[in-house]
Amino acid sequence: IVNIDVNPQDKTIDFQHGPQINHMVFSEWNKIPKTGYNLMPKEYWVWDKESKTNLEKWTLTRDDIQVKLAGHPYLQYKISKNTKFKSNILFSMQTFQLNKMIPEEILHLIKKWNFRWVFRLHPRSSFSTTEIVAYFDNFEIDRNSYILESPYEKPLTESLLAANLHFSAFSGCTLEARSLGVKTILINSVGYDMFKDYMDLNDNLICFLNPKENNFIEKATKVLNASIPGVSDVKKTKIINPLYF
Repeated sequence: IVNIDVNPQDKTIDFQHGPQINHMVFSEWNKIPKTGYNLMPKEYWVWDKESKTNLEKWTLTRDDIQVKLAGHPYLQYKISKNTKFKSNILFSMQTFQLNKMIPEEILHLIKKWNFRWVFRLHPRSSFSTTEIVAYFDNFEIDRNSYILESPYEKPLTESLLAANLHFSAFSGCTLEARSLGVKTILINSVGYDMFKDYMDLNDNLICFLNPKENNFIEKATKVLNASIPGVSDVKKTKIINPLYF
């Protein structure tokens, strides 16, 4: 056991770095001592109003905790520098089995749609590019129809800004895509559970499609045809300097 002396005047700030809604770390803190917890942040700086609302379900009962809508300064900076033409379909990969993460129905879409697909590997990818290529080859996917992108090759923002549409199982990239006006199709039930609170919003930038449904390809094609690049939220606000927030 280590004793830590904490100055009551010290401020700890949690700057949002991923999904917060339906997340056990950021939701339903209904049993907090009157004196609070030493290690609990005093301020939460969030990306969007939905995350702010989620936190305020319990922080509004606390005088010592604030939630501020800070936006996503890095996205705001990058979009002001980007003029790329949207020509790709981006798939944010994760770390579970290939055949479950990229089901056969997605491979049918690659063959059917006249787009280049960008499969962006997760930083902690559990398989090699050789394994991915072999998996695609097994379904006779043209190697010219896709590229495998290392997460260290370029910032995620650049890949999203070049995408007409974004696919993922349940990646947190979904929120960054939404902020940039890029529509996401989630194809795993975990993704639905994580982001269901965003699916009925007016911006219509996050949806769930079950790849096992008979009309999956038709529904996905309809989403693609309707995914006209939206006006990004980050254009509506100035770049925030956290030193003066």
